[in-house]
Amino acid sequence: MKKFFPNKVALFALISACLVVCITMGVRQTFGLYATDFEILKGVTNTEFGLAIAFHALIWGAFTPIFGRISDKFGGYIVIIPALLCYAVAIFLLGNNFISGVWLQLNLGLLVGIGLAGAAGTILTPMISK
Repeated sequence: MKKFFPNKVALFALISACLVVCITMGVRQTFGLYATDFEILKGVTNTEFGLAIAFHALIWGAFTPIFGRISDKFGGYIVIIPALLCYAVAIFLLGNNFISGVWLQLNLGLLVGIGLAGAAGTILTPMISK
């Protein structure tokens, strides 16, 4: 009988990739739930919040091919670890009241976009399938 996973490293890599995608995409999907809290508690308008979400979508789309090329050439971990660090810094700063004006665009826009570009499923899926 043939094993479904050839070794424990493959299973560990698959589970790790699933956790990374669940964390990055799970947090991203909840941003919309907090839009009214940003507006009521911190004075961020819907326009500013929407611009930050649109900006991170553009950054995510622009950086994904670049990070994909780096991942193919040097390995996925070269891209994933710094991307997760950018994502973690962005969430940390958002949680510590760096959410007004330019800070919102830098945190929720730029850093989250870079984090998603390097740690979302588009980078992890080819890496795991190898």
